[in-house]
Amino acid sequence: MSKRWMVLDTASGDEVFHDSLEKAKKDYNDAIIDIKESKYVGKTTVYLFEVKEQTDLTFYPED
Repeated sequence: MSKRWMVLDTASGDEVFHDSLEKAKKDYNDAIIDIKESKYVGKTTVYLFEVKEQTDLTFYPED
């Protein structure tokens, strides 16, 4: 897997993946500006992660 970064915004719940650190940092900074300008009430956190591993799992309950 090539390097990827994820920006997670707890205010909106958005998880956005990027293929370059520069794009991820821009998205991260834009999210912080958007949150400050919209004056969210309560605690909001914006994360910037380097994605080391990713596994997508889907489970369906048995009838």
